[in-house]
Amino acid sequence: MFFGEVGGIRSPPLTVWWYTTPSLPRIPPTYTDILTCFGGVNPFYQVYTPYPQKKFWKNFWKIWIFCSMFVVSNKRGFRKPNRVGVKIYFMKKLIISTLLMFFCVISYSQERVNRKKLMFDSTSSKITSSTGWSYNTTLGEWVDYQNLMCPEKSWKNFEGEKYLMSQFYQNFISIHTKTLDFNGTQYYAVLVEKWSGQYKYPSIKEDWYEYKIVVCYLFSTAEFLKLRDFIYSPTNGSVLELKTMNSVKVGNSYEEYDESVLLDLIQNELIREKTKYSSTYIFPIMKTKNNEIRFYLPQTTKYEFEKRYFETNITSFSNLINFK
Repeated sequence: MFFGEVGGIRSPPLTVWWYTTPSLPRIPPTYTDILTCFGGVNPFYQVYTPYPQKKFWKNFWKIWIFCSMFVVSNKRGFRKPNRVGVKIYFMKKLIISTLLMFFCVISYSQERVNRKKLMFDSTSSKITSSTGWSYNTTLGEWVDYQNLMCPEKSWKNFEGEKYLMSQFYQNFISIHTKTLDFNGTQYYAVLVEKWSGQYKYPSIKEDWYEYKIVVCYLFSTAEFLKLRDFIYSPTNGSVLELKTMNSVKVGNSYEEYDESVLLDLIQNELIREKTKYSSTYIFPIMKTKNNEIRFYLPQTTKYEFEKRYFETNITSFSNLINFK
């Protein structure tokens, strides 16, 4: 029971013990000392009144600090507090608070440094034309489209080229390569510009619309240089697989290609830690006996050169490794 006034009757006094250092005795303060600490106002008044006033809550933080230095007891009367113990207690608190403030100021006053931006160093020529071959198992025929793998012969006379290309993953408008340096390591970025699309109302599959995107596949120098050796090697009929776990995409239905955005995404992708669950993209290339190049766009699924592929001459495909 706190020391206060209830219904105009003064409640019995309680002993409030002062916290001091172990070497000093804990001497309880007098009631006068308590009032003096709070400017002559009884801090515990209103505790037992049925309608607490705002004055109590305004001084609540003072009460909390005051009570944190005392222990309530009914065994002894009030005495004068140990002034030396009080000074030592507050000096300890002051030193600790000062140190904490000092370290906080130091930590928050560090200079703000932006991340270094990436830049492309060199750019290759583009592949803009190839023939996409797909075997139609129903007709038993090979069906060809420009820059598209599609087995449906009935769409040959379809006028909506963008619509048709956006229906299939293996399509492209152009393919080229750029180089960049990240933390002292060189990478080769194979950029595929292509058509993509989606339904405005996917639940009922209505209102399909198309848009351009750019997909970037990042290969290490050692991995990409395998392509140069493969193209100029005398062997034919073999297949080369370029592999990477780094891929980003730019562009959608409301946002066009922006190189600065692409570079930021590339940096984020190279920083991102890969796990065993990360996807691996495979870029398969095959050289025929007639020195024609057959290939797929990089993908995570299985490829089958016996059923479909892009085909172009070796001169056109060499644009990927011929830098300006």
